[in-house]
Amino acid sequence: MKFKSSLYCGVAVMAAMALAAGAADAATAKKKRVAAPAAPSELSLLRDQVAALQAKVEQLSSAQSKAAEDANALQTNQDALATSLIAQSEGINTMPTKIQKDVLAAVPKPKPSWADTTTVTGRMYYNISNVQQKTSNQGKIAPTGNAFEIKRFYLGVDHKFNDMFSANLTTDARYNNVEKGGLTGTSTSNAGSNSGVNDVQLYIKKAYLQAKINDYMTVRVGAADMPWIPFAEEQYGYRFVDKTVTENRFTVANSADWGVHALGKYSYFSYAVAIVNGAGYRNPSRSAGLDVEGRLSATVPTAYGTFTGAIGGYSGKLGKEQQQIAPAGSNVFNTAQRADFLLNYTNGPVRVGGEYFTAKNWANNGVTTNFTGNTKVNADKSEGTSVWGSYQVTPMVSVFGKSEFVQPNKAVLFPNASKKDRFFNVGVNFEPVKIVDLALVYKHYKTTGNNAPAITGVTSATYDEVGLYGQLRW
Repeated sequence: MKFKSSLYCGVAVMAAMALAAGAADAATAKKKRVAAPAAPSELSLLRDQVAALQAKVEQLSSAQSKAAEDANALQTNQDALATSLIAQSEGINTMPTKIQKDVLAAVPKPKPSWADTTTVTGRMYYNISNVQQKTSNQGKIAPTGNAFEIKRFYLGVDHKFNDMFSANLTTDARYNNVEKGGLTGTSTSNAGSNSGVNDVQLYIKKAYLQAKINDYMTVRVGAADMPWIPFAEEQYGYRFVDKTVTENRFTVANSADWGVHALGKYSYFSYAVAIVNGAGYRNPSRSAGLDVEGRLSATVPTAYGTFTGAIGGYSGKLGKEQQQIAPAGSNVFNTAQRADFLLNYTNGPVRVGGEYFTAKNWANNGVTTNFTGNTKVNADKSEGTSVWGSYQVTPMVSVFGKSEFVQPNKAVLFPNASKKDRFFNVGVNFEPVKIVDLALVYKHYKTTGNNAPAITGVTSATYDEVGLYGQLRW
């Protein structure tokens, strides 16, 4: 385009010079008039050049945007690649552990040895104390004085055969102390001793085969815990200081016996039933019938603390229903019966509870028949109440107390409704470790009526004891 424009301009100039060689001004004017059309062509050229530059700028801008997008995509890919590499590295690092775990899981487990499925337990109750026993008209009598005593020592072996079957053997050893003049049933007088000397008695307290079908049903065959006493002891919490009211001094219950036992729990509820010989674990004798004891209980946690309630009962001949000659050639046996009620409340460090029983035909370990010679013996009756409380001052220190009131013979066998037995204890317990308890305890016991020692003129007696009571368990 530039070449054509220059050619046209040259032709125009030559023509103008030929027509008017002498008129310079006219030629100049003519030249101006001919050269004027070239201006629009240059302006158009500039416009085209500007447009081309704008197009190149836009092209460069677009290329830069694309380059930025490509860079962002590349960075994203690099980040994803780095994350993948880290994950793969972690997987490689954990691979040996996983492989080892998989290999160990695939290897058959060795059969556990007898020791792996066997547990040995023990428990000892002991005390060192001073006793002051007095009667209404003779002052101090035996067993006033000081002594260190081992009240009980239990040694148990529990073996698990599999998830369902297990077995337990627990022995009960105690010293057979023979005290003269002691209050009936006190801790220093072991009623029912089989010898007249100081020796050691060793019994099998528990020996049973257990089948745990599920949480709702467990069956034990042999000598095992009875439904009521172990449950009440757990609620009371200080068995090593004193027994619970049904066996503390005037026994109207057994802690274990020979027979078939069933127990289980569902939600808040639990139960236990036992069909037993009736004479207790120390006397697996044969009799004509079997006795029954049962318990139904519930433990309910609330926003105000945990409440535990239970009812129980017993019925049977206490192993006394044995063949003998009776008046008129017939044997008619009294049935020992007992009803139990318990309520316990715990809330943090606080424990408060109580127990009540009413029973008949438990005097003298059960009345054998309805007859003494030719005289018919009516039912004997007894009842007792116990209340307790404790407070956990620190994780190691607690204070506790218990009060009991028992009428052991309200009527009939030895007609004397005034017989009463009052008892209480208070103490401070120190538990340095879970297996040891050591309590400083004061006990007071008063009995009236025919429950007092069988000494002429004695109508009442008191028993005071101060000492350290403890237990060791594992």
